[in-house]
Amino acid sequence: MKDGLAQSSPLKSLRFGIMCKGTTFELWQAHCLRELMALPGVEPALLIVDAQARKPKVRKSLWQRITNKQLMWNAYQRACVRGKLRSEEPVDLSRELVGVPRISCTVETRGKFSQYFSAEDVATMRSHRLDFILRFGFNIIKGDVLEAARLGVWSYHHDDLNKYRGKPASFWSLYHQDPVTGVTLQRLTAGIDAGIVLGQTHFATVLKSYSRSRDHVFFGSTDMPARVCRDLLAGHGQYVSAEPSKTTAPMAFTPSNGKMVVFLWRTLKNKLSDAMRWLFSHRQWCVGVVDAPIAAFLRPGFVPSVRWIRGIPGRRWIADPFGIRHAGVTTILAEDLDQGEQTGRIVAIKWPDGGEPTITPGVMPVEVHASYPYLVEDAGEIYAIPETGQAKAVWLYRAVNFPTQWERVATLLEDVAALDTSVFRHDGRWWMFFGVKNRAGAVELHAAYADDLRGPWLRHACNPLKTDIRGTRPGGTPFEHDGKLYRPAQDCVGGYGRAVVIQRVHALTPTAFAEEVAAVVRPDPNGPFPEGLHTLSSMGEHTLIDGQRKLFVPTLLWAQCRTFARKAMKR
Repeated sequence: MKDGLAQSSPLKSLRFGIMCKGTTFELWQAHCLRELMALPGVEPALLIVDAQARKPKVRKSLWQRITNKQLMWNAYQRACVRGKLRSEEPVDLSRELVGVPRISCTVETRGKFSQYFSAEDVATMRSHRLDFILRFGFNIIKGDVLEAARLGVWSYHHDDLNKYRGKPASFWSLYHQDPVTGVTLQRLTAGIDAGIVLGQTHFATVLKSYSRSRDHVFFGSTDMPARVCRDLLAGHGQYVSAEPSKTTAPMAFTPSNGKMVVFLWRTLKNKLSDAMRWLFSHRQWCVGVVDAPIAAFLRPGFVPSVRWIRGIPGRRWIADPFGIRHAGVTTILAEDLDQGEQTGRIVAIKWPDGGEPTITPGVMPVEVHASYPYLVEDAGEIYAIPETGQAKAVWLYRAVNFPTQWERVATLLEDVAALDTSVFRHDGRWWMFFGVKNRAGAVELHAAYADDLRGPWLRHACNPLKTDIRGTRPGGTPFEHDGKLYRPAQDCVGGYGRAVVIQRVHALTPTAFAEEVAAVVRPDPNGPFPEGLHTLSSMGEHTLIDGQRKLFVPTLLWAQCRTFARKAMKR
């Protein structure tokens, strides 16, 4: 696309229009607009209202309804979806949009779905000097309106465009049992589903519930336009004028009665399978040592030999290992969790070469659930930064007598439930990656930086940096290899902690971030812990990992039954 943006310096402000039905929006759309309006310099400048939005629908006869090929879909919508989606709850934004000019547009429909705006309406839009238009109304829009704003019309597609086009939104990933549902934000062009991709992200598909899965996807992706705006304001938005995308995915339409039978059967099976797993399949994590540096996991086909800790009771797990080597002894800090209590504590593990490990419990005085005890060495001192999300703070502990005595010396961040905080040195600064759950429960990647380990820490200008279940949440120690920075992250496709993705970081400055997948590390399917792996922790010429297996623990079954009974009594 020739016109649009050739950006070399940050923009000072952005004005946007909103295609809509009025000032009442669905809840997910309201969240999206509020996140945009919260950005300094970003303001709504025009409401483009569909004058035909409230046109009454033509009522069908009883015979037409009964013989409709989408009868089961319509019945399912009425019984299980309509009125039950939190993301579609109506929200009145008239107060927040007071003073924003509006135009009421009547479009011309050509063919079945394509809508064209009048030349007068397009000219009015251009007169408001809009930078972009966000589409929350109308149908498939065509014609000059696509260029009425400097950076075009932005539109959501709540599916992965490379797999599923058409409608219903976020449905076909469930039908095809796809563990991942994608979302695409695109700048529209004349071609259907051939826009300029502004952002893509992926969420876990809730295979047992279409309503929950759809809410998860819609709520989780509300920050995508704001993320593009942050890039534009920071001077990194050249992709807004990139080449249009291409997809060969087949076009999908409202499911027929036959497809609905298949969908409902699969949904029922998933509900039953999930209940059986919850009752009879219990997770256990364990820590292991690999006698190879962390960079070895970048090699294609690398198969590590792992020395696992043995003899852990099935009710307990040990995970999130971080360690230091000295004089032939590996000293590890890790999370110790009793699954009946569900409260994590930090333990110290001393593991001499050729000997058996000894575990010292409760070594860190943390008042809340603690995990992921990230170790840092600075100026001859040893520090730990455990995950303490329940306290909504990131605390720094100094070793008074490593590894069993610690004191809290600083609060690095406040008012944030940070997950898996990972701190490292890069280009003369201290950097911090951490996860934050958004309103949908999806984990976003955030970053902060400082000149001194104890702070003050400044948030990255483009937070959140990404939201993608395939490799967002930190999963170990970032490291440098051959002049490149790498970041281990968790791949949670198919379940929490299934694998580790090593991301190659191309750009990391206070105003820029970019990364791509360099390697994927999966658990050994023939090993003792074949179900998951979610930490890669560098320890010099050695690497610490953790692994997951499934087993049946009778005491946990009774604990879960008691929990279920208490919840049922409350209801």
